[in-house]
Amino acid sequence: MVDELGLLEKELAPYAGKIARIECLRRNLRAHVPGAPAGQPFELAGERFIALVGARGHQTVIDYANVAKLIGAEAYAKFATCTLKDLQANVAPGHVAYAIRTEQTGPRSLKVIERGQA
Repeated sequence: MVDELGLLEKELAPYAGKIARIECLRRNLRAHVPGAPAGQPFELAGERFIALVGARGHQTVIDYANVAKLIGAEAYAKFATCTLKDLQANVAPGHVAYAIRTEQTGPRSLKVIERGQA
């Protein structure tokens, strides 16, 4: 796997900027018509190409308030989670500082180098 990854990265390195730009353009095009109905696909036209943007995919969504009502707040608190963004938006800054800590649990970086090139 390491050799395969290294070869692919080496082959695509000259195109890294273009690949990043493609991902950025795709993200922006998907977000271009935020008011479009979720179940309806739409088209975006350029001078040379047409982008076909599909209907939104289905996702299961949990109604957290209903879960808390069904099982009770104490049981819900045993497994409930929230994002840092939500915590900061809904809790006083002093309380947020009390409730968070930094741990080294993030993703690891990965760099592949060719043998004899280090």
